[in-house]
Amino acid sequence: MSTKIFSILLFLGGFLGVGMFGYSLYQQTQVQSQMNASMSVINDSIISTRVVIRETSTVLDPLTETTTALAQIEQREQATVQHLASMNAHLRTTADSETQIITGLDNLNSYVTHAGSSLQKLADTNHTLLQTGRTSLYSAQQEGGQVGQLNTLTTQTITQLRTLNGKLAPLRLLP
Repeated sequence: MSTKIFSILLFLGGFLGVGMFGYSLYQQTQVQSQMNASMSVINDSIISTRVVIRETSTVLDPLTETTTALAQIEQREQATVQHLASMNAHLRTTADSETQIITGLDNLNSYVTHAGSSLQKLADTNHTLLQTGRTSLYSAQQEGGQVGQLNTLTTQTITQLRTLNGKLAPLRLLP
């Protein structure tokens, strides 16, 4: 009964491990999506920077507009750096979760291996007991047959001794 429960627990543990692994993959997909969005912002920022540089080189008079545009670009780049830092922290958390999942699966594998080894030892012991029981049964059957033969011979001997005693009874009368 406890072997069934243990098997069910092992199955549930394996199922839980696979679920956690799937969730981890989902999180990685979300992080990649955020990274793609951030790279798009960086690309937009680079394109915006090129436009500003071209305008600055052709028209040097509106320096105020150029400075404002560069300040906005810098703000976007700072936001991008913050996004990347946030994503790095999330990736660290995801890596830690994956490490815990792998450790849990390694432990589960160890328990399953130990359980399998124990079951094999139990099977070997049962096989040995079965062979011993068969040998004992065969010996008991042979001994039973031999006791029956001995009983038959004893009965025959007693019968013959009675017959012989009956024949020799007249000899008791002799002095």
